[in-house]
Order: sequence, then C-alpha cells, then structure tokens
Amino acid sequence: MKIALSNTATITAARVLEKAGDLKQAVIVYKKLLRTPSTALPALNRLMIIYRKLKKYEEEKKVIDQAITIHLNHYQAVKPRNIKADNLSRQLNLALGLADKKGKTLYKPDEVLKLEKRKRFVLNKIG
Repeated sequence: MKIALSNTATITAARVLEKAGDLKQAVIVYKKLLRTPSTALPALNRLMIIYRKLKKYEEEKKVIDQAITIHLNHYQAVKPRNIKADNLSRQLNLALGLADKKGKTLYKPDEVLKLEKRKRFVLNKIG
C-alpha cells in the first residue's frame, strides 16, 4: 500500500534515506520531486550533493544545467501588465546599469553564478 506524502514530507523522507546511506533510493525520491516546480530547486540541490558523493560527475553536470535553466527562466521578463510601470522599470534598470539599451539584463543572479562555478569544478573533474 502506497501512502501519498506531502512535498515537505517527501523531502524529509529523502533526507532520512540520505542520512541512512541509501543514496540510490534518495535519488529516486528526489527525481520524483522534480515534477513539482516548488520542490524542483531543493531536489536539484540535494541531487548535486549526492552525485558529488557518488563521484558521478556527468550526472551532476546535467543536474547543474537543469538548475541553471530553472533559475534563468525565473528571472526572464514576462509580458507587462502595465506599460507605464514597465517603461519606468526599464529606464531604472538602464540608469542603474542593470540592463543594456535593448533592455537585456547585464548581470546574472547569485544563484546562477554559484551554479556556474560548481559546473566549472565538475568539468575539471571530468577532464
């Protein structure tokens, strides 16, 4: 009989499996959590750690790429609801040096920078 767990309970169960040393089972649970957007990033974080422990650098690289994509999609511009507010926001970003003249952002969020640093480390391990 399977019992449906909440996302928080599932994350906790996966952490318990991790601490018990059953990393392969924990990976399965974390991969199930990737289906839910609210738990995808925490699950990806834990998967990166597990793959590093298992020295599965190729798998870790794939997970890092997924996390980077999720973070970049989070920061993508959406269709403006209020044109005046959008224009003001664009002007402010331009004045602060956060965007170029076309409105494209010039900086990367801290999370993405950390993930890219981690990816460089993994690529060095791979060869």
